[in-house]
Amino acid sequence: MATQVIAVVDCKSDAFLRKSLLQYIMAFPVALKESKISCFHESLGACKQLVGIPIPLSYTRLTSRFLVLWHLTLPVILWDECHWMVIPATFISAASLFCIEEVGVLIEEPFPMLALGELCNALHESIREAMANEKAIQANISAKRKACFTKQTSTGNGCSNSLN
Repeated sequence: MATQVIAVVDCKSDAFLRKSLLQYIMAFPVALKESKISCFHESLGACKQLVGIPIPLSYTRLTSRFLVLWHLTLPVILWDECHWMVIPATFISAASLFCIEEVGVLIEEPFPMLALGELCNALHESIREAMANEKAIQANISAKRKACFTKQTSTGNGCSNSLN
């Protein structure tokens, strides 16, 4: 699309307009990269906060100890009313509450269970691809400048000034 816009402008008479359009079009990828890097930086800061401010270990230990103590005293307290039903009720209660406690521990530190290696590899490949595309674009621009310069020296028109 950028080539079509530039091609509309006549090379001889509108060199300044052509140069201005080219600079304006070339500024878009730079602005896009800067916004993506800024967004990435903000996300990285949020992740650092998640890692840097975990729930204190003493809180996790206190929760576990309270659950153990509660489940040890539960059969003693309920035995007079429920008799043998206390045993399966205690096991079901213990399983559910200890599972909830384990989920809480996993939520405290989400990064070990995420597939961050795969995400980093995909990001690395995307960056390599973007760098290769940028090099190809720069090579294409250089080739067009050389071609226009050669055309200018042979025919005498002002194309080379519009691509600088």
